[in-house]
Amino acid sequence: MRGALSFVAAKLASLRAKGIVHTFVALVAVQVLAFAMRILLGRWLSLEEFGRIALLIESINMGASLLTLGLPTAMMWYGVRENRPDYHLAGALRMLGIGGAVALLAYAAFRQAGTVFDDAAATRLLDTFVWLAPLHAVFNYVAAYLIADKRGGERAWLILLQRASFVALVLACALLDGFRGALAGLALSMGAFAAGVLWRYRRAAFAALHSYPYVAVLRFSFWDSVGLVPTTLAPFLLLALSERLLQDVSTISHLSMALSFTVVARFAFSAIADNMFPYFMGKADHRAFVILLGKLLLLYAVLAAAVLLVAFAVVPPLIDWLLGARFQPSIALFQIVIVGETLLAFSLLFEKIHQALRLLKLKAACINAALVTLVAALLLWLPAYGITGAAYAFLAYVAVRVGSMTVSVVYILLHPSTFRIATD
Repeated sequence: MRGALSFVAAKLASLRAKGIVHTFVALVAVQVLAFAMRILLGRWLSLEEFGRIALLIESINMGASLLTLGLPTAMMWYGVRENRPDYHLAGALRMLGIGGAVALLAYAAFRQAGTVFDDAAATRLLDTFVWLAPLHAVFNYVAAYLIADKRGGERAWLILLQRASFVALVLACALLDGFRGALAGLALSMGAFAAGVLWRYRRAAFAALHSYPYVAVLRFSFWDSVGLVPTTLAPFLLLALSERLLQDVSTISHLSMALSFTVVARFAFSAIADNMFPYFMGKADHRAFVILLGKLLLLYAVLAAAVLLVAFAVVPPLIDWLLGARFQPSIALFQIVIVGETLLAFSLLFEKIHQALRLLKLKAACINAALVTLVAALLLWLPAYGITGAAYAFLAYVAVRVGSMTVSVVYILLHPSTFRIATD
């Protein structure tokens, strides 16, 4: 018994050292805050207003992700390999400034030709927040820098602080001025936190650059971006195509609320995978790599079982109790989506392996196949099954993404020569 307890204690100490325990605790707290915000907004706002907020939040996330693309991963990869994360944060932020300016000009040109949403109010508000997306992208860069520097615990608390300030400002402003106040709170929180992060990490963010490898970093970033764009577009397309094809913003509220109940699982799984990136790079020996992956898969399986147990036993009556009849359709949608989110967790882990081994083209092929599946399923199933068709389309997207990534990882592990070539 004493030996077993010592073994467990040693494993927990290892997880704490990697920042995984801190990340898990912080992200659970973060998502409880996000969950509470969605519940309160769902109770305070009309279905139409809540649907617009959901579309805008996904639009902000999409804009920030498209501006960052593969640069955070490239920054981590080169920062870990060269043991200079500060140097690569400074270089990446300079490229963000240039890329952000180009992206905003491209969006302005796009807006001259058409709109994203049929809903005029959502389109006007999206225009405002696209211009704020670079501020959110700054936070993504700093979070990646802390992973590369193996400061996972610090990154976890930074995320918690960011989310807590975000929720506090959005709810306070919404309480004062409803829908318009919630939007003002979003803008205020994004701007204030970007400024605070740059100030806190100013020595790294504004470090001097000498002979920075722009071409090599951009080449890595380009191929990684080919795989990241579908990941970014998937949740946005799920909501935007539903709104466009169903012509009913209120139905988006039901799907968005269902997705709100999955965020704890989604971000907990992804945070663990993110923190393990430099450790995957450090396992140049094939056997050590396989052992590390086996331990992580066991951890993911235990967490997945716990997530599904809570999802089917606790969440349905919780939705009914907290939100009442208005959000009853969210229960069935949630039960479909949570299965997909739980399976998707394993794909997130496998994708980090592809990034660590520089198998970016293979990763991109798998994820783009999943995106094509999502769009085809949405076009087929939305007209036939309504918003439930969107949930099933998401499940099809996950099946292709997880299945293809699993086959790819199994091939890599069964062929050590491929593994060695990737880590040379």
